[in-house]
Amino acid sequence: MRNGRPLAGYPVTVRPARGERQNLLTDHDGWVRIPAGKSGPVMLVAATLDPPKEPGGRFVTNNASVTFEAEPAHGGAH
Repeated sequence: MRNGRPLAGYPVTVRPARGERQNLLTDHDGWVRIPAGKSGPVMLVAATLDPPKEPGGRFVTNNASVTFEAEPAHGGAH
């Protein structure tokens, strides 16, 4: 989310404690789907870049991350 609105088609990096990191995109509602098979600590990382507000100004990077414990999926539809 940015300014209260979901970011559709936005890059998010999934960094599990074990295994390779993956670069994914959010869906049209701003959700990112974690691939099946992830378990243990996982961190999601995203960033936005704001252009300078005035000529000669600096770009501003806004970073966000969240870490959580992923649990393996159990059989059956949810």
